Amino acid sequence: GGGAVVTMPRTRFNDLTKEYQKVVSKMTQRQKTGGAGGGADVCEFELKELINCLYSHDRNIAKCRPEQLSLFNCKSRMNAAQLQKNSRAQARRIKTRLIAKFARYIPK
Repeated sequence: GGGAVVTMPRTRFNDLTKEYQKVVSKMTQRQKTGGAGGGADVCEFELKELINCLYSHDRNIAKCRPEQLSLFNCKSRMNAAQLQKNSRAQARRIKTRLIAKFARYIPK
């Protein structure tokens, strides 16, 4: 008894492919500008693996669970890192604003 095959909708698959193309062009951009870590933070590898897996299994999602999971984990890590970066920047901005506000009370 082979269970029902869950196929990823073609539109969703196309979205993945578009996302991957965006990631690749972002990385290319970075390499041109000599940016750090040519895109290690954009889940390029995980995306590619999932797309390749889906492609070779006619978009059968069940066959690509591990790839889906690793892409999900990568994106979670990325979001966490981004949030951390944002909160650090926010903390700096607040500090700068406070210093500016109280500058006249701070003895020179």
